[in-house]
Amino acid sequence: LEFRRVLFRSVGVEISAGGEVLSAWLESSTGYDRLDRAALKSARQWTFSPALDAAGHPVPSRKSVTVVYSLTE
Repeated sequence: LEFRRVLFRSVGVEISAGGEVLSAWLESSTGYDRLDRAALKSARQWTFSPALDAAGHPVPSRKSVTVVYSLTE
């Protein structure tokens, strides 16, 4: 019998006008330090399509991203 546990946690990211992640932080913890560190390490490598202002120019922004972990025991 396999037991599966799914955890949803939020990571906040500050995004440059070029789409690079400038900083990342946990908005909520999984309670597992190793998973939290992995989420932050991964988030710092992400790239985004930048937000656009009313004139269509790229601008810095912040975003909350849900990270999903599926653990089996």
